[in-house]
Amino acid sequence: MMLSLTNIDAGERRWPAIATWALGWVALQLLDGRVDLANLAMLLVLTSAVASLWLSAWLSVLAGAAAVMAFNWTFVPPRGTFAVDLRQHALLLGAMLLVNTIIAALMAAQRRAAQRAERQTVWTEQMRGWGDTLRDAAEPLAHAGALHTALAAVSKGPVALLALKGRAPSAQEPNEAATSMLVGETDADQLAGLWHCLRQGQPMGPGTGRHEELSDWYLPLRGRGVTLGAAVLRGLGAPSRADPDLRVHAQALCDQFGLALQRAQASRDEQQAPRPARARRSTQPVRRCPRSWGSRVAAGASQDVPLSP
Repeated sequence: MMLSLTNIDAGERRWPAIATWALGWVALQLLDGRVDLANLAMLLVLTSAVASLWLSAWLSVLAGAAAVMAFNWTFVPPRGTFAVDLRQHALLLGAMLLVNTIIAALMAAQRRAAQRAERQTVWTEQMRGWGDTLRDAAEPLAHAGALHTALAAVSKGPVALLALKGRAPSAQEPNEAATSMLVGETDADQLAGLWHCLRQGQPMGPGTGRHEELSDWYLPLRGRGVTLGAAVLRGLGAPSRADPDLRVHAQALCDQFGLALQRAQASRDEQQAPRPARARRSTQPVRRCPRSWGSRVAAGASQDVPLSP
């Protein structure tokens, strides 16, 4: 049931909770005078547990606290006041409030776990589909826009992507726009950060151990021992949006693209490189090997021609 609630808007989730509290309160009014106070308290705790399925932790705690106060006013003697005459009534109210809080915390933790599991399932399917796309691609660079779209979808924010059209530049070579492709909008600082991330081959930003002061994540497009691009996920370095699992998944998408670029570059190099063995065979003249005395004897015998030594 928790998985089905993760895709529902927060406003839509509150209506079932409101209906649950309304039905629970009607049941309390109907059972008042027919069952004792302890059973009424159990019904209130049950209502709080069911309503917490659709509420966040803090809303569940607030609703439970308000319900306990209303229960004290309505059902606990002396009625119509918040005063409590008997110690067992005070203990009952305190236990109700504590149980409601524990239930709200447990349901919130379960909801977060379900959301993480659902997200991991979606990410796994995305990685599989992305890998199939790149494996069948003759020119991976044509799918840079697809990587940009995928990163924007998982990060829910603006993304920019820098990918090289050929080999990685050496340390002495300048950053040249003609040898790269930029997807997405960047300012001068972000473009410089993309090139720096490309040349370093390491992620940058909060949680990466490098340039923690940045507000963006910079992720390299890595192959095997080479970096062929970089991506910037803007705004994800803020504490409110930092998510290590998201960064790991985004880096995996980038690395798959980097490996595909490296394979395509290796294939181009192989096609353009000369084949020494074949070139030698085609250019060397054919030389006739002199026959040995034994072969000459055999040839002469077959033709019945006298042989001279």
